[in-house]
Amino acid sequence: MRERMKVSRLIAYTRIEPERAIVRVNGVRKDHLQSVVIHRGDQITVRRLKKRRKIRRTKRPSRPHRIKKTQREQILILPSGEKVGPEAWIDALPDQWLKHDGSVAVEPSFVRCDPRAEQWYSTLKQIAARFGYESDEFRAYARHIAELSKSPIGEVYTLFWSH
Repeated sequence: MRERMKVSRLIAYTRIEPERAIVRVNGVRKDHLQSVVIHRGDQITVRRLKKRRKIRRTKRPSRPHRIKKTQREQILILPSGEKVGPEAWIDALPDQWLKHDGSVAVEPSFVRCDPRAEQWYSTLKQIAARFGYESDEFRAYARHIAELSKSPIGEVYTLFWSH
């Protein structure tokens, strides 16, 4: 048994608006202006197209007198009332806590204080890229760095992972 039917008639059997209906016959999407031949056993699905939510963009009032958060954090007020900027700050953290770019590390590592730390890090990075950080070559070089710097092996791994 087969029957020729317009897709708009199929949509009329549902409560879906024609402009928001998606009709598929055996997995093939059909336009609502087409007509289709329906055979016994065909799978016909009619689904409603989801509405997209419109994103509201609100304008924030401009406040030129407002101090940015980064500017507020960079100015210290001493107990004497004097305001001091970053150029007059002293190093509050020891070198083992500071990364090579000056940011604060998660874990301290005395291996970072060694002048050869940059070279060691780049070599460790190359070995990890070539062999993997769980390889025997990586472990052997990390032990070598630990012996040279007279530090525990954990601090060498800290240098590598939190550089």
